[in-house]
Amino acid sequence: MRRRVPFLLLALLLLFLPAKARDGTTTVAVLGAIHGGHLRSKSYSVDAVLGIVRDFKPEVVLVEIPPYLFDKVVKRIDERGFATRRKHLEDLTWIKAFPELYRGVIPLRKQLGYTVVPVSGWRPEASTARREFWKGVGKSEQMRERRRIYDAVNEAFKEIRKREGGIGNAAFVNSQHQADMYQLLRTCWSACFDDGLGTGGETAINRAHWQNIAKALDAHRGKRVLIVYGAAHRYWFLRELRQRKDVELVAVPGRPGK
Repeated sequence: MRRRVPFLLLALLLLFLPAKARDGTTTVAVLGAIHGGHLRSKSYSVDAVLGIVRDFKPEVVLVEIPPYLFDKVVKRIDERGFATRRKHLEDLTWIKAFPELYRGVIPLRKQLGYTVVPVSGWRPEASTARREFWKGVGKSEQMRERRRIYDAVNEAFKEIRKREGGIGNAAFVNSQHQADMYQLLRTCWSACFDDGLGTGGETAINRAHWQNIAKALDAHRGKRVLIVYGAAHRYWFLRELRQRKDVELVAVPGRPGK
């Protein structure tokens, strides 16, 4: 009888675990951020982001911060919590442009108890590659012609975004329609410039981001995971997530479509 007790306890535990936890399926939503736009938009403000996070009730939040900078960033933010401002992060490169993180997601973790995982694949060499390209080959007539082509496509996308209410329309930013439009736009960019940009190209950087995200999903299998990233990357992540059999992709709370 004693030998059967551990087995019975395990059976009872499995019985009362949520189905998703039992089968190892990870519930994932991708929240498209508009970075500095959150400070200007009334409808898609930092507070709106906080409301979405609270509604989703994540156990893990994956954020657009490189792992090598994460400890320094979090330490700085924890000094002031929700009162953290751009001026407090001036020496931390472009992270100071992410108020949805330093005024939102990272301070909120102490209230909701979720784990924040840095998954950005951005490295300094990517920035170097971009600077060298635009100072050199990027100035050629051929590249200027490609830029004119890309700009024309971008203007068409801006018109669609304007018609949909701009970046302040959270429903559009987190819609499949927006993701499809960004895929068209950024595929054009890739075709025009990726060969010259190297590690700073659209394909290279998104692959680097996704590699870190995939590792984080493997490490947190069966949990509720929210990915908070610049909206321009959403199309890539949604496509990759749909290929994973261990993921249930859900819509951002209160937003239309997946």
